Amino acid sequence: MNRLVEVDGVGNVPQNMWNAFKTLQNLYKEPLVPMYLGAEEHGAYTDMNSITVGIDNMLKTILENYHEVPDEYKAGSSFFTVGHEFGHITTHPGKDSDYWMNGANNFPIEAANRQKWLNVLSDIIVNWSVMTGSNIRERGAGDKIKEELRKGFMSGQFNQKCENIEGHRKLLKTGKNAYGLPMKDNRFKPKGMKIGQFTNGDSDKDYYKPTVNTPFFEQYVGQGRGPQFYPPISQSLGNVNRKGYNEVRISKSVSGLSKGSTHKVRETLTFDGRKNAPYEPINSYVLENGKKVSARYVQTLCPDCKKPTMSIWDYWWGYDDKVQGIDQQAQGNGSYIYLMTQLFVYQWAAIYSTFLPYNNKIDRSNSKEFLKDIAKTMDLVMGDE
Repeated sequence: MNRLVEVDGVGNVPQNMWNAFKTLQNLYKEPLVPMYLGAEEHGAYTDMNSITVGIDNMLKTILENYHEVPDEYKAGSSFFTVGHEFGHITTHPGKDSDYWMNGANNFPIEAANRQKWLNVLSDIIVNWSVMTGSNIRERGAGDKIKEELRKGFMSGQFNQKCENIEGHRKLLKTGKNAYGLPMKDNRFKPKGMKIGQFTNGDSDKDYYKPTVNTPFFEQYVGQGRGPQFYPPISQSLGNVNRKGYNEVRISKSVSGLSKGSTHKVRETLTFDGRKNAPYEPINSYVLENGKKVSARYVQTLCPDCKKPTMSIWDYWWGYDDKVQGIDQQAQGNGSYIYLMTQLFVYQWAAIYSTFLPYNNKIDRSNSKEFLKDIAKTMDLVMGDE
């Protein structure tokens, strides 16, 4: 695992991410555990002695890149991003790499995928421990932070990410987005300097070019520099009064709707039929023309550039015409792919049994009801027609 640098708080990550790290370091009673940034984009890694956060996860903690997302879901992103990596230490304490390697080697699956299976299974346990605060040693100490950790998990699942960075850069130059609305310049502004300049930037470029001494995260702050995050449509409906926050693209011709056609959404429905429930799995969208379509065949459009966005849930549950179901993905990537949908399903079955109402109640029976309700969609995900 290549690492960029040990994070010192004032340097390479946003201050809110560092604050979350120090808060959780104290809650988890792990004062000697340092935090690093992984050199790879997907560089998250924990070796029981330190935590390494990948660049992709660090990007979720840049508050300036969030648009119309409620404050508690923005703040929660930092806590869950860091909390998840701490969870691999605090949920599985006292076990070294040999212990986990030996355990994985006993899995009755292809050798190349044993570590990936182990990681997914560990993530299910870790995410639950982090959300519930059950890995915080001091009783009652984590009560105030559990809600932020839980909302951080939900934020990471359902906020829509637009990675059309070059498109946003061009739009920012015009001052207006693809809908003709004013586009806010949310690039970083160092103290005493101009918007878009960098701390310790290249003086030959009027400080608009970063150098090796520029805090790492600054180069990703703002339109045209880093991915931008938007709320799920279930959150936007009734809460965001701005054009573009309820538009979708149809990814497959279904229900009389043509592939590639765009529509405005009137309401969303959860798997138990609730309308516009924010930050929960969505079963279907009701369009302005009255037609109802499975969320699997819908892509949310970016409210700034009109290009399709992606949430983590969408990535695993949305339809991709290039890949006909997980069966085809598994042929190239290995059987662990099947576990990813189960990771999501069982986490939400547990949430509906413990925290959030499902069918108008919070009860252990909700888990089975949710699994039954989502089964048809899960079957499509495994091998679409």
